[in-house]
Amino acid sequence: DVVVESPGTHWPSEYEKRNAYLAHGNPGDWFFVLDADERLVGELPAADSLPGTDYAFDFIRPDLGGTKSPYHRLFKNVGHVRYEGWHYALMRDDKLVTREVKTMARLPGISVIHLPLDRTVDRVHLKGYYYRTGLGEIQARRRMAI
Repeated sequence: DVVVESPGTHWPSEYEKRNAYLAHGNPGDWFFVLDADERLVGELPAADSLPGTDYAFDFIRPDLGGTKSPYHRLFKNVGHVRYEGWHYALMRDDKLVTREVKTMARLPGISVIHLPLDRTVDRVHLKGYYYRTGLGEIQARRRMAI
């Protein structure tokens, strides 16, 4: 199944929105996180072929000279899984899973490209909605405090 947020839903924060999506999952379900300004490169394997519970991908930033960094984007719903603090801080039980991103398993040939300068009509509409609902302001304040 694919979950796509429809305009008109207001969430107090990005991580609360993501937790609402997690609440709809069943134990053992897989979650793949991709934002509106990102594109998947490669093809995800069938879930039943994945032996682990957490996978990271190269996160590529063409707007910053093509820099790459690992991002935790694919995980299995085992234990008590939730986001806390900021929208990519994934907790499992009482452990910050995201902290282990540099040592997580990788899937060959798969990456996520961040396209903040993508100015297609759909992309501009989604980002405009994001900032109108206050989510962008919350995230900007959080980034400044870090």
